[in-house]
Amino acid sequence: MRSIFTIFILTMSVIVQYLQAGDGDFSPLKATPTLHEGRYIPLGVYSKHFLTSNHIELSSNTLKQALFLHLLGHEDLPPSLHFLVKNKAIRNTLQITSPKISYDSLIQKIQEDTKTNIKFIEPVIISHFWETYHQQGKSKLTLAALHPNLKIRFSNNTITIQEVPAQNPWNHLKKGQQFSVSPEQQKSYKKLSDNSLSLLRSIAIVEAHRTPDPYLKEYHNLRSKGVSPKSIGNILNQKHPLQLRLANVAPSFYMLPDKNSPEIWHPLQSISLQVYDETSDALMPIKNFTTYTDEHFELIRNAYVNLKSSLFNESFLEEASTLANTLNSSYTTITKIPYGHTANGPLFFPSTFKLSLESLYSSIPWTLILIVCYSFSILVLLLPFKPVWVYIPLLITFFLHTMTLLLRSYILARPPVSNMTETVLFVPWVSVLAGAALSYVYHSKIPLICASAAATILFLILKLCGLHPPLENVQAVLNSQFWLTIHVLMVVGSYGAFLLAGVIGHVYLLYSYKKSPQPSINTLLSKLILQSMFLGLALLIPGTILGGVWAAQSWGRFWDWDPKESWAFISCCTYLIIVHGHYFGVLKNYGIAVGSVIGLMVIAFTWYGVNYILGTGLHSYGFGNGGENLFYLYLIFETIFLAINSAVRYAKRPSSGLRTP
Repeated sequence: MRSIFTIFILTMSVIVQYLQAGDGDFSPLKATPTLHEGRYIPLGVYSKHFLTSNHIELSSNTLKQALFLHLLGHEDLPPSLHFLVKNKAIRNTLQITSPKISYDSLIQKIQEDTKTNIKFIEPVIISHFWETYHQQGKSKLTLAALHPNLKIRFSNNTITIQEVPAQNPWNHLKKGQQFSVSPEQQKSYKKLSDNSLSLLRSIAIVEAHRTPDPYLKEYHNLRSKGVSPKSIGNILNQKHPLQLRLANVAPSFYMLPDKNSPEIWHPLQSISLQVYDETSDALMPIKNFTTYTDEHFELIRNAYVNLKSSLFNESFLEEASTLANTLNSSYTTITKIPYGHTANGPLFFPSTFKLSLESLYSSIPWTLILIVCYSFSILVLLLPFKPVWVYIPLLITFFLHTMTLLLRSYILARPPVSNMTETVLFVPWVSVLAGAALSYVYHSKIPLICASAAATILFLILKLCGLHPPLENVQAVLNSQFWLTIHVLMVVGSYGAFLLAGVIGHVYLLYSYKKSPQPSINTLLSKLILQSMFLGLALLIPGTILGGVWAAQSWGRFWDWDPKESWAFISCCTYLIIVHGHYFGVLKNYGIAVGSVIGLMVIAFTWYGVNYILGTGLHSYGFGNGGENLFYLYLIFETIFLAINSAVRYAKRPSSGLRTP
């Protein structure tokens, strides 16, 4: 036993060392706030997301230098700048063979070559057409999410371009150009569109750094023509207003709150903008445009300039610490001042404590830790011992699992069940909790072993599929603390109970392969399956009904056979048929076990398939992509498993005369 604990401690030590090794480059500024997709998050969290989600590769620089190259807007981007185009469909569209392509070659393919340009933007336009069409239901639409001047008309499964923007990459379109569309395209085109837009955002970031400021170009042109200072000022202010210049700075690392609208933040690079002063007839540093005091603004500017000059010097980390301290001290002056109001009350920026906590939470590989801990707990529970200490590893693991959910809930100020990643974290927690209750009632370790196995499998899937998006705001359709807590927690919680029933059902069916299975074990397993199903139904049915009440409030109807609603109904019916079949004697213990496996397949499709495979319906907040092949493999495996098990059971009856209960 001592050797097992030694292996466990050594494994955890390796994980901690891995954690510490990956955080060094970002430590000076890791807790400094930045705005990302509507949330104010630590820069260290955003940095990791930025470097992994963008396609930029800077092979001649370290990770630290690559990060601050974009943070500071370094003008001299190295010639080694390459993009990584990992999506094979996009590579085929752009007619490139290697995932790595130079920046100039990529620009030529997307912005200059009309043939590849149209092929590249077609799925983007069609995907956003469907999204906008479902929201507005009009035949004439503006795809404002792509460009405010991109307008189309829809008729007879065809969209016609009505107005073409003058900007890349849309300017190769022609007025009257048509694209055929069909509902079947929505799923595949959405995936391709998301990848294409990610690539376009990466290009926009680099272009913003490489393109000279048009304000300065206009200024030098006017000076060369001998225009008077007053006229220069008027022309520059009319053609290049300050808010437009701030909006056109490289779209990344938003760290400076706007003076007039504090909820809008500007990139840190904005601080290096210059403005024309008529009195001195010269360019001057931009004046304070932030919510911070003039004194804090100047401190930030000085620290920024010093860090920029030390980008490749030994004093880099010291200057980064100075900038971090300056930004953080300035930020603390606005955290207790509301920047807006909603029906739920005033809105405040997150505290520095919460930012630090999120930085810590995001730096810990929770999935890996829980995989190791739950696997270790299974090994200990399988030992032929009955003392209390065999439950200690699982107790510690469950505590860590609970802390993961509590920290996430505190940081986001909501229950952790608004996306696939969060539900994959929450469902096994319910399974383990239900397993503990059943283990206590029936004095058996089987429910705990099965629940731990379920948790391990789900976390392995989470790791393999890469479902690790950053912490994010709740979607607008879920923006109700009451209903999110009641309806969603109940429905998702039922998945945990059904998952436990399904795993125990697998154990029953595998145990039936024994030549002489003990009836008492079969009876115990069937009772555990039934109790898990009862718990699941007690959560799913009321949760589904309450979801209808929420739908009546939000959408004006209680039920409309939306795909998610339909499959929730199918799930309820499936388990009700199994339970009633057992109650009326139609299904014996074996039938209950088979039913639990079939029911789990139905629940898996309700949970994952509707959002990731069907990809339609009003419950669009959960849509995603990825992992379909793994899901299909699961369905095939379960079908084969049930077929083989049934065949073996049928073959055993005539020869042995056994009648498995």
